[in-house]
Amino acid sequence: MIMPALPVLIAFLAASALPASAREYALQSDTTTVRFSYHQVGFVRSDGRIEKATGTGAFDPDRPEASSVEVRLDMKSLTIGAGWFDGKLHGPDYFDVDRFPTATFRSTQVVTTGAGKAVITGDLTLHGVTRRISLTATCHRTDGALALNARAHIRRSDFGIDRDRLLIGDEIDLDITATAVALRD
Repeated sequence: MIMPALPVLIAFLAASALPASAREYALQSDTTTVRFSYHQVGFVRSDGRIEKATGTGAFDPDRPEASSVEVRLDMKSLTIGAGWFDGKLHGPDYFDVDRFPTATFRSTQVVTTGAGKAVITGDLTLHGVTRRISLTATCHRTDGALALNARAHIRRSDFGIDRDRLLIGDEIDLDITATAVALRD
């Protein structure tokens, strides 16, 4: 079920490497939500979430395309709210969280599409498999903080998670809401 995606921020940039107007940011775990949805038994829409995410990023208001983000998702915090099935999802037939406890997203490109809007492309590593995905994002900047909403669509089978595709749909929608605060003035 989801991952990432979005999904997501991990290439921490050194302050000396950033342009003068760029700022480093840290993802706020308590105000970050990673939700995913999928079809169950072909037509029933079901939802889940990943409750623990950490990450960093850099944002340059003068050159938003130079921005970057890296996110780490604690896959042991993945839940659909059904304890017995959560345990199955954590097991070797699905996410195998003992072997793959973390999913990551590292941006490779940011393309602005309008005021406060962008497509963030990057590498999602889930279940030991890395695939390129794109997140459609909106961002709002205030003094010292960023608020981000991002969406992506992935297929779990692309990441080697293909058990029970008739019971649990292959198509996964990710919806990410995050807040990040500046690490320096």
